[in-house]
Amino acid sequence: MLKKVNNAGRTYDLLADGDRIAVAVSGGKDSNTLLDLLHRRRGVERCHLVAVHVLTGGEACPVTVD
Repeated sequence: MLKKVNNAGRTYDLLADGDRIAVAVSGGKDSNTLLDLLHRRRGVERCHLVAVHVLTGGEACPVTVD
């Protein structure tokens, strides 16, 4: 899978040195795999990678929409 990510990165010029990338993660297998693959890839371009998880709703963090 990393090979495919690397090929896509080169083909579409997705990452460049100094880029800042926010990756939305849910905590599930898919988003954790995406984060891991991008983390491995970032060494090639020296970009800054940040995982973002937004907690919405629930008793601990209620969300109100007007």
